[in-house]
Amino acid sequence: MSTRARRRGTTLVELMVYLGLISSGMVVLVGLEAMAQRSLALQQALIDLDLEASGLLGALRRDVEAARRLEVERGALVLVRHDGVAVRYEAGLRVEAPGAGERRVAYPRNAELRVALDAALEGPPVVTVEAVFVDQGRAGPVRRAHRRVAAPRGELTP
Repeated sequence: MSTRARRRGTTLVELMVYLGLISSGMVVLVGLEAMAQRSLALQQALIDLDLEASGLLGALRRDVEAARRLEVERGALVLVRHDGVAVRYEAGLRVEAPGAGERRVAYPRNAELRVALDAALEGPPVVTVEAVFVDQGRAGPVRRAHRRVAAPRGELTP
């Protein structure tokens, strides 16, 4: 028998091919994992923005429906509710001034508010608010736009 026929095992070339295939597979798996993490971070940022938008715009709608007086000044919505509390909405901030004190509720995300007050010929005026929320998350900047329309339920006083 020849010495070559008695040897069992793998050659160096076979081992190098095997290691090359394994490392290529690992590179693909790591890339897929990174893409999945980025997608998850983006989805979480969108959920957070939607929750904040819902909170801000829900409070704004309730305040507009309870408004006794409405006006828009320099891009901010200023209203006085039926209980006498003045509320001011501006970019990322809701300021409630009940009498002597002042309560500020800041929204941590950068929120751009565009407020339009449409006076109807009949009935109460309609407030249209467009809010754009921006989050600088791990996956990069995320922008989400929301639009709400509300009208006061009671009579407005000049």
